[in-house]
Amino acid sequence: IYDLPYQAAPFDTSAFMRLWTARIHPEDLARVLAEHSAAWMARRPFDVEYRYYTQAGELRHLRSLGAPDAREGSGGRWYGAVQDN
Repeated sequence: IYDLPYQAAPFDTSAFMRLWTARIHPEDLARVLAEHSAAWMARRPFDVEYRYYTQAGELRHLRSLGAPDAREGSGGRWYGAVQDN
């Protein structure tokens, strides 16, 4: 995702989440977190669009898509992508 330090993702999930959520437009944040949380809890795919500020302050329109790995023994792994719309 735009200019997030590589060392924050994907290995330190809490650091990545702090950096990522700090850049989501305040009007979109609760909706995005609710969708991600609901998908995580139900282990179902998600597809959510939101506005995101780059480090330079540029507002971008992003789409996040993801799905859980349904294979036995996957350890809760998820796959996803972020599109710049």
